[in-house]
Amino acid sequence: MRRTFLVAVVSCLSLQISVAAASAEPRQKEDPAREDAGFAEPGNRQADPAERDGPSPADGPYGPGQTDVILTTSILGFPYLAAQPAIELGLVGFEGGVTLSAGGELDAGWCGLCALAGLAPGIDRIRSSYVSPRARLAVHLNRLGSALGSDALDVYFGAVAGPAYYSLTMATSAEPRVESTIRTVIFGPMVGFRATPGGERGFFVTGEGRLHTEFGRQVVSVSAGDDEDEDVILEGAASVGRTGIDTIFGIGYRF
Repeated sequence: MRRTFLVAVVSCLSLQISVAAASAEPRQKEDPAREDAGFAEPGNRQADPAERDGPSPADGPYGPGQTDVILTTSILGFPYLAAQPAIELGLVGFEGGVTLSAGGELDAGWCGLCALAGLAPGIDRIRSSYVSPRARLAVHLNRLGSALGSDALDVYFGAVAGPAYYSLTMATSAEPRVESTIRTVIFGPMVGFRATPGGERGFFVTGEGRLHTEFGRQVVSVSAGDDEDEDVILEGAASVGRTGIDTIFGIGYRF
């Protein structure tokens, strides 16, 4: 009986000594490299630098969220004095520094030299003007500007489309008055650049080449008398279709 009791006591003492020895062993330190590599516990995971800083900026001078306000004029618009205000917003960015943008523009012109037509014999006056609101869509190739040697160069291509309205009135000293109105739809591809000396935002200069295609209808009428008592002598209509090249240049500001 005593022998059994002594054996039990010795066993308990041995177990206590083993537990104490195990608890006295130093705790192995965790490898910092494992934590940095993402092997740390979920609650202690360190955020990746890209996650801390948020989305990376655009790979080039133009990216999503940037807005361009532009004012241009046509080089080939003579004899019309033309102005083309426009606005464009960067929508989506893609890999490789590519940004998709969309916007609108208003192309309006007035024939300045037509005022001199009254100096010609037999002609009292000539008035002519046009207006064309258009939508525009462009793809900006930021890395192409860098490849050309300038990080501030924004090269793009795209297309424009919209209606156009032309008006011409000619009055002669012999009383008959000729009026011509043209309503068309205009569309075509474009390619251009914007150079921002100040970096990603600020003032820039721009140039653009376009290939326009138009189709629509023209109405010509010849009338006599004044506006209150007008008598239409002749009236006719015809289809209109034409293609041409336009070159514009101007300035803008990038927000």
